[in-house]
Amino acid sequence: MDNNKFYTYTKITGIQYITIGDFGTTVFQNTGSGYVDGSYYFLDKVHITLSSMPSFTIAANPNPNCSGNITNITNSLNLPLDWTSTPSGYFSCPTACSSTNLTTSSQTTVTGTYSIAPNCNSTASTVVNYIAPIKPNVTGKFNTYDLTSLYTITNPQAGTSYSWSIYPPNCGNLNPNNGSNVSITWNPDNFPTDGYASVIITSSNGCTNRDTIKVWRCCNKAGTVLHDQTITTLTPWQTYAINGVVNFNGINSYNNVTLYMGQESKIFINTGASISFDNFTIIAGCDYMWEGITLNQGASITVNNSQIRDAFNAITSENGANYSLYNTVFNKN
Repeated sequence: MDNNKFYTYTKITGIQYITIGDFGTTVFQNTGSGYVDGSYYFLDKVHITLSSMPSFTIAANPNPNCSGNITNITNSLNLPLDWTSTPSGYFSCPTACSSTNLTTSSQTTVTGTYSIAPNCNSTASTVVNYIAPIKPNVTGKFNTYDLTSLYTITNPQAGTSYSWSIYPPNCGNLNPNNGSNVSITWNPDNFPTDGYASVIITSSNGCTNRDTIKVWRCCNKAGTVLHDQTITTLTPWQTYAINGVVNFNGINSYNNVTLYMGQESKIFINTGASISFDNFTIIAGCDYMWEGITLNQGASITVNNSQIRDAFNAITSENGANYSLYNTVFNKN
């Protein structure tokens, strides 16, 4: 009889069927004898022993871990498992491994599957937690018009320490260089040619996070410099250099004015304000784009015979705000 050949035959008298129920041993009694493809066979007392799939647990170390670090995953029986995760992470050995290394940056459910045949498998899971300091919200002057400015973390977290640095280092001096409040004295003459220095905040709670904010060299292209303030008066036929964030409130009309906008500067028309710009020019002042005009909810603006250019978003309107535009050119936004 060729052991490499697939044989088929018709059942003969005496065949008995078994029902697989509880785990244990079942005996398949005398099934008889006969010929298949010219060869004789005899089956007697076939013993079938069934056993349950193994039960195991998954362990992760360290857990919790720092975001982006490697977590070692093992199983209690040292079985060769196939590994999956939700959300999807990177496994150093994803299939048929008793252990593997997982790299991810958020809370992840890891599942190991042991399989000996299709639809015959056993699984176990565990949750890997990752801890990371919360991103700090920083207030302060993001331009150097005030050569000395206070910077404050408004959401300091208990158990988290903060350290500060400046890049390039010769652009300013920190006092102190740690804590949730620091004072920086700027040296704009040392700023790089791209116009800004970076303030780097390192947060640590057993894990480390780094966040960076930009502080721009003051743009004073022409006229009067206005920065980080509420504007109530603009003199017709004058030019102004705008730095940081400026706000408009109330009901006011302005005409025949040129605004040179500093890098990443912003104009806010606040809730309840109704502002009219007539014969206005609003353009970048120092070779870098500015953010744009934002209308808060309930604000309104009318722009007539004007030009708005060089903004990331010329006008952004929240729900409930109104704008009216007449004979106005938008260019390079």
